[in-house]
Amino acid sequence: TTGIYNDYSVYLCNGIASGTTAVSSGRVNQAISFTSSTSYFESQCFPRMRGSDQSFSFSLWVNPTSTTGGGTLVHLSTNSNGNGTCYEPLVFTSTGDLVFQWMTTGPTSVSNAEGPVISANTWTHIAVVYGFTNGVRLFINGQFSTSSPSSGSINLYNSINVPWYIILGNKSPLGSSASISCSSGSIPISSGFFSGSIDEFRLYNRELNNQEICVLANA
Repeated sequence: TTGIYNDYSVYLCNGIASGTTAVSSGRVNQAISFTSSTSYFESQCFPRMRGSDQSFSFSLWVNPTSTTGGGTLVHLSTNSNGNGTCYEPLVFTSTGDLVFQWMTTGPTSVSNAEGPVISANTWTHIAVVYGFTNGVRLFINGQFSTSSPSSGSINLYNSINVPWYIILGNKSPLGSSASISCSSGSIPISSGFFSGSIDEFRLYNRELNNQEICVLANA
Protein backbone atom coordinates (compact mmCIF):
# COMPACT_ATOMS: atom_id res chain seq x y z
CA THR A 1 0.00 0.00 0.00
CA THR A 2 0.96 3.66 -0.43
CA GLY A 3 0.44 6.14 2.35
CA ILE A 4 1.65 9.10 4.36
CA TYR A 5 3.22 8.61 7.77
CA ASN A 6 2.77 11.77 9.85
CA ASP A 7 5.19 12.85 12.55
CA TYR A 8 3.17 14.47 15.32
CA SER A 9 6.25 15.63 17.22
CA VAL A 10 7.65 19.16 17.00
CA TYR A 11 9.95 18.02 14.17
CA LEU A 12 7.15 17.33 11.63
CA CYS A 13 9.34 14.77 9.92
CA ASN A 14 6.62 13.24 7.76
CA GLY A 15 7.31 10.36 5.39
CA ILE A 16 5.79 8.47 2.49
CA ALA A 17 5.78 4.72 1.94
CA SER A 18 4.85 2.51 -0.99
CA GLY A 19 4.57 -1.24 -1.34
CA THR A 20 4.75 -1.63 2.42
CA THR A 21 2.44 -3.07 5.07
CA ALA A 22 2.06 -1.95 8.66
CA VAL A 23 2.21 -5.16 10.67
CA SER A 24 1.11 -5.58 14.27
CA SER A 25 3.95 -7.97 15.10
CA GLY A 26 6.67 -5.33 15.29
CA ARG A 27 9.44 -5.35 17.86
CA VAL A 28 7.78 -2.39 19.60
CA ASN A 29 4.10 -2.20 18.67
CA GLN A 30 3.77 -1.94 14.86
CA ALA A 31 6.50 -2.20 12.22
CA ILE A 32 6.76 -1.59 8.48
CA SER A 33 7.06 -4.71 6.33
CA PHE A 34 8.82 -4.43 2.96
CA THR A 35 7.35 -7.03 0.64
CA SER A 36 8.35 -6.25 -2.97
CA SER A 37 11.20 -4.89 -5.08
CA THR A 38 9.45 -1.50 -5.20
CA SER A 39 8.78 -1.21 -1.45
CA TYR A 40 10.29 1.79 0.33
CA PHE A 41 9.84 4.42 3.02
CA GLU A 42 11.18 7.95 2.44
CA SER A 43 11.46 11.14 4.47
CA GLN A 44 13.47 14.32 3.93
CA CYS A 45 14.82 14.46 7.44
CA PHE A 46 18.55 13.80 7.61
CA PRO A 47 20.05 16.89 9.32
CA ARG A 48 21.49 19.83 7.44
CA MET A 49 25.23 19.95 7.25
CA ARG A 50 26.62 21.24 10.56
CA GLY A 51 30.22 21.06 9.38
CA SER A 52 32.53 18.11 9.69
CA ASP A 53 33.23 16.21 12.90
CA GLN A 54 29.69 16.61 14.28
CA SER A 55 28.45 13.64 16.25
CA PHE A 56 25.36 11.65 15.25
CA SER A 57 23.69 8.30 15.89
CA PHE A 58 20.92 6.21 14.41
CA SER A 59 19.34 2.97 15.49
CA LEU A 60 16.68 0.57 14.27
CA TRP A 61 15.24 -2.91 14.67
CA VAL A 62 15.35 -5.20 11.62
CA ASN A 63 13.76 -8.57 10.95
CA PRO A 64 14.91 -9.88 7.54
CA THR A 65 13.06 -12.68 5.80
CA SER A 66 16.31 -13.13 3.87
CA THR A 67 19.59 -11.24 3.37
CA THR A 68 20.91 -13.52 0.63
CA GLY A 69 21.49 -11.32 -2.39
CA GLY A 70 21.93 -8.16 -0.32
CA GLY A 71 19.55 -5.30 0.35
CA THR A 72 19.54 -1.69 1.56
CA LEU A 73 18.49 -0.79 5.10
CA VAL A 74 19.30 2.95 5.08
CA HIS A 75 19.98 5.09 2.00
CA LEU A 76 20.86 8.82 2.04
CA SER A 77 20.61 11.12 -0.97
CA THR A 78 20.27 14.78 -1.93
CA ASN A 79 17.64 13.89 -4.57
CA SER A 80 14.25 12.39 -3.80
CA ASN A 81 14.79 9.61 -6.37
CA GLY A 82 17.80 8.31 -4.42
CA ASN A 83 20.38 9.84 -6.76
CA GLY A 84 22.51 12.98 -6.57
CA THR A 85 25.08 12.91 -3.81
CA CYS A 86 24.24 9.60 -2.18
CA TYR A 87 25.48 6.61 -0.22
CA GLU A 88 24.12 3.86 2.01
CA PRO A 89 25.02 3.95 5.72
CA LEU A 90 23.58 0.45 6.26
CA VAL A 91 23.51 -2.19 3.53
CA PHE A 92 24.11 -5.91 3.09
CA THR A 93 26.65 -7.76 0.99
CA SER A 94 25.51 -10.45 -1.44
CA THR A 95 26.27 -13.05 1.24
CA GLY A 96 24.27 -11.35 3.99
CA ASP A 97 27.02 -9.55 5.92
CA LEU A 98 26.03 -6.16 7.31
CA VAL A 99 28.16 -3.23 6.10
CA PHE A 100 28.09 0.27 7.55
CA GLN A 101 29.43 3.23 5.59
CA TRP A 102 30.29 6.87 6.24
CA MET A 103 31.30 9.83 4.13
CA THR A 104 34.73 11.22 4.94
CA THR A 105 36.07 14.21 3.00
CA GLY A 106 33.54 15.00 0.30
CA PRO A 107 30.68 13.82 -1.90
CA THR A 108 32.53 10.85 -3.42
CA SER A 109 34.76 9.72 -0.55
CA VAL A 110 33.11 6.91 1.41
CA SER A 111 34.67 4.40 3.79
CA ASN A 112 33.05 1.25 5.10
CA ALA A 113 33.49 -1.61 7.55
CA GLU A 114 31.94 -5.05 7.74
CA GLY A 115 29.80 -6.32 10.58
CA PRO A 116 28.24 -9.73 11.21
CA VAL A 117 25.68 -11.71 9.26
CA ILE A 118 22.21 -10.71 10.48
CA SER A 119 19.96 -13.68 11.20
CA ALA A 120 16.77 -14.08 9.21
CA ASN A 121 13.33 -14.26 10.82
CA THR A 122 14.40 -12.73 14.13
CA TRP A 123 14.51 -9.17 15.42
CA THR A 124 18.00 -7.64 15.65
CA HIS A 125 18.82 -4.19 17.01
CA ILE A 126 21.40 -2.17 15.07
CA ALA A 127 22.97 1.10 16.20
CA VAL A 128 25.61 3.21 14.44
CA VAL A 129 27.20 6.05 16.41
CA TYR A 130 29.87 8.62 15.59
CA GLY A 131 31.99 10.90 17.75
CA PHE A 132 35.30 12.53 16.92
CA THR A 133 37.20 10.64 19.64
CA ASN A 134 35.60 7.21 19.22
CA GLY A 135 35.12 7.25 15.45
CA VAL A 136 32.27 5.31 13.83
CA ARG A 137 31.08 2.33 15.86
CA LEU A 138 28.56 -0.44 15.17
CA PHE A 139 26.51 -2.08 17.94
CA ILE A 140 24.42 -5.24 17.49
CA ASN A 141 21.77 -6.00 20.13
CA GLY A 142 23.38 -3.49 22.46
CA GLN A 143 26.85 -5.00 22.21
CA PHE A 144 29.85 -3.43 20.47
CA SER A 145 30.51 -5.18 17.15
CA THR A 146 33.14 -3.26 15.18
CA SER A 147 34.38 0.25 14.43
CA SER A 148 36.18 2.35 11.87
CA PRO A 149 39.94 1.67 11.64
CA SER A 150 40.68 4.92 13.45
CA SER A 151 38.89 7.89 14.90
CA GLY A 152 38.96 11.20 13.10
CA SER A 153 37.10 13.33 10.62
CA ILE A 154 33.75 12.51 9.12
CA ASN A 155 31.81 14.72 6.77
CA LEU A 156 28.03 14.88 6.47
CA TYR A 157 28.57 16.46 3.07
CA ASN A 158 25.68 18.63 1.92
CA SER A 159 26.59 21.31 -0.61
CA ILE A 160 23.05 22.70 -0.82
CA ASN A 161 22.55 22.84 2.96
CA VAL A 162 19.12 21.24 3.08
CA PRO A 163 18.04 18.00 4.76
CA TRP A 164 18.93 14.82 2.90
CA TYR A 165 16.35 12.24 1.92
CA ILE A 166 16.35 9.09 4.03
CA ILE A 167 15.10 5.97 2.27
CA LEU A 168 14.50 2.80 4.26
CA GLY A 169 14.24 -0.66 2.72
CA ASN A 170 15.44 0.21 -0.78
CA LYS A 171 17.91 2.34 -2.74
CA SER A 172 15.26 4.38 -4.55
CA PRO A 173 11.50 5.08 -4.63
CA LEU A 174 11.76 3.81 -8.22
CA GLY A 175 12.58 0.32 -6.98
CA SER A 176 15.60 -1.94 -6.79
CA SER A 177 16.01 -1.96 -10.59
CA ALA A 178 16.47 1.83 -10.74
CA SER A 179 19.74 3.11 -12.18
CA ILE A 180 21.26 4.78 -9.13
CA SER A 181 24.94 5.69 -8.97
CA CYS A 182 26.14 6.25 -5.41
CA SER A 183 29.48 6.27 -3.63
CA SER A 184 30.60 3.25 -1.61
CA GLY A 185 33.66 1.99 0.22
CA SER A 186 36.12 -0.76 -0.63
CA ILE A 187 33.96 -3.63 0.68
CA PRO A 188 31.58 -4.74 -2.12
CA ILE A 189 27.93 -4.16 -1.26
CA SER A 190 24.69 -5.31 -2.86
CA SER A 191 22.14 -2.51 -2.63
CA GLY A 192 18.46 -2.72 -3.47
CA PHE A 193 15.30 -4.19 -2.00
CA PHE A 194 15.39 -5.27 1.65
CA SER A 195 13.06 -8.18 2.33
CA GLY A 196 11.70 -7.99 5.86
CA SER A 197 10.49 -5.57 8.51
CA ILE A 198 11.95 -2.42 10.09
CA ASP A 199 10.85 -0.91 13.39
CA GLU A 200 11.78 2.01 15.66
CA PHE A 201 14.14 3.87 13.33
CA ARG A 202 15.67 6.69 15.39
CA LEU A 203 18.04 9.49 14.39
CA TYR A 204 20.07 11.61 16.83
CA ASN A 205 22.33 14.65 16.38
CA ARG A 206 24.70 13.39 19.08
CA GLU A 207 26.77 10.33 19.96
CA LEU A 208 24.76 7.90 22.07
CA ASN A 209 26.64 6.33 24.95
CA ASN A 210 26.78 2.60 25.65
CA GLN A 211 24.05 2.73 28.28
CA GLU A 212 21.63 4.55 25.98
CA ILE A 213 22.26 2.00 23.23
CA CYS A 214 21.64 -0.82 25.69
CA VAL A 215 18.29 0.71 26.68
CA LEU A 216 17.21 0.94 23.04
CA ALA A 217 18.30 -2.65 22.39
CA ASN A 218 16.20 -3.90 25.29
CA ALA A 219 13.02 -2.01 24.46
